Amino acid sequence: MAFGNYNPLANANADGTGSVSVTCTGSATVTYTIGASTGSGAYLARKLVSGGQTLNYNVYVDNTRTTIWGDGSSGTRLISGNVVATSGGATQASTVYGRISSAQATASVGSYSDTLTVTVTY
Repeated sequence: MAFGNYNPLANANADGTGSVSVTCTGSATVTYTIGASTGSGAYLARKLVSGGQTLNYNVYVDNTRTTIWGDGSSGTRLISGNVVATSGGATQASTVYGRISSAQATASVGSYSDTLTVTVTY
């Protein structure tokens, strides 16, 4: 997920979207969970890291960015859905939504990143 440029002095969130998809050759109920941020070790708030600098952000299951994507604990929600395969297989795709919180004035110029692990259970 890419957020583009972020202005730490602006009173505006930086939003991004991404997707997670699974292709199955059979029928299955699929659940996606996402691990805690390597930048923070937590779901609330995840942290993008650049050297010693961080930016608070999170990943959500809804476009209003109110329900945090996680493993179902600590108020987070997992993503689930049914995949019913056809002769060539079927793909279940889910859109996820990200947000860097506004007004993080201590942020320095740089390239920030984080690593999240998605687990698919079927």
